[in-house]
Amino acid sequence: MAIVYQTLETERGGVVVKVDGAKLAAARERVFMSQEELAESIGMNPVVVIRLETADRTEIRENLGEDLLQILFVGRSELTSYPDPPEPTLEGPSDTGD
Repeated sequence: MAIVYQTLETERGGVVVKVDGAKLAAARERVFMSQEELAESIGMNPVVVIRLETADRTEIRENLGEDLLQILFVGRSELTSYPDPPEPTLEGPSDTGD
């Protein structure tokens, strides 16, 4: 499975990052932080961290993503995962012999 950090432009011009909840929880646990401590570090309610960690993928603003990277000492790819892209199909000239 390839690991990718994907950002999307929103209609309002902001950038959104998709975060994998299980990877976020694992990164938080590696630095021995509680959900409450992480929430305090990013200036949010602990419920926000709980929701982020229990969701498969959650879209967050890039500035929050950057804060999480710094606080948890992780790289971008360590918070987001996506399935491998589909294999390209090779279409060539048909060899039917008509």
